[in-house]
This record gives sequence, structure tokens and C-alpha cells, in this order.
Amino acid sequence: MPQISNPSTLPIFCSLTYQRFLFCSLQSKCISSSSSPVPSQQHIAHLILDQKSVSQALQTFKWASKLPNFTHSQSTYRALIHKLCTFRRFDIVKELLQEMPNAIGSPPDEDIFITIVRGLGRARMVKRVIKVVDLVTQFGKKPSLRIFNSVLDVLVKEDIDLAREFYRKKMMGSGVEGDEYTFGILMKGLCLTNRIGMGKLGEQGA
Repeated sequence: MPQISNPSTLPIFCSLTYQRFLFCSLQSKCISSSSSPVPSQQHIAHLILDQKSVSQALQTFKWASKLPNFTHSQSTYRALIHKLCTFRRFDIVKELLQEMPNAIGSPPDEDIFITIVRGLGRARMVKRVIKVVDLVTQFGKKPSLRIFNSVLDVLVKEDIDLAREFYRKKMMGSGVEGDEYTFGILMKGLCLTNRIGMGKLGEQGA
């Protein structure tokens, strides 16, 4: 788990967070009155997303990991990674990805990689967006069509030529066939650059 700055603030913060969780639990009636309140993974994910800073998001995540009978999941990691991407803390994101297989028994899922792609896209880190495809393979997985399309959607907004090259070399080179959404993304990029005459992408290999 990445180091949390100013850990002395954790007890007070955790107390407030737990009160918020109890209120939400009572309102939604997710937890029966006869059992001790244990937050769901969805509750924790929402709490993480509600935080206003990197340190608070990390504190919430660490606090939850110490609750009895609670274990983190893809959804809670995804919430934390989304928050870190918002603040461009991609260094901590990398640490979280590496710890996931041991922490929860499975590597990052497709939605987490798409979250990273979109976060890098918002930060306009185009070269790093492309490298997410290679990052997926480091976990013994083959990038899905959804991941390729997410990368492509970022690239067309920045550089249509780079997007077309990515489609040819990365997507087609990996044996991944595009769908209607893929070609819609590429057409959007051509329209943005007034190059709609090159629109028969599927027939011309983009």
C-alpha cells in the first residue's frame, strides 16, 4: 500500500468517515439492525470518490482495509485509481497496480485500465496513453477491444495521424478487429480535421 502523508490525522478522519458510512447504511437499509455494520465495497468506493484530496482518498482506502470482515476489490481499487488520476498521481497508480495481484488475488481488470486511459487522456499525456496497451500485457492479459477503443478515442482528439497509426500497428497488429464503434471514433477524428474524404477506413486499413 502506498505511504500516506500525515498519518496522525487518520483517527479523526476515519471516525468522521465511519459516521457517514453508518448514516448511508441506515438510510439504504443495506445492513440489518441485528448485525454489526460492515460497509459494502460499493459504500467504500463511493466514500473514496467523495474525498477532496489525494491524501484523504488514500486515508479512506487504508482505513477500510483495517475494518473487520472487509476486503478490497476491483471496484474499490478502481475508485481510488480514478481519484488519483484526477490529481495526476500516476506514480501511485502504478504502485497500486503492482500490489493488486497479491492484495486481492487478481490483476487489474479491464475497467481499471480504461479508467487509467481516460485519466491520462484528460491530462493530455498521449504517449503514456498508448503505453497502457503494453501495461495490460505485463499482467498476462491480452488488451480487449474496449481498451483499444478507449485509447483510440483519446488519440483522435489529439492527433488523427497518430490514431490511425495506432489502429494499424497496435490494433491490427495484435489481431484485434475493430467494430462499428472503432470506425465511428476514426471517422470523428477525420471530421475534426476536415479529412472526411478518407473515410472508407475499414476498406483502406485506416
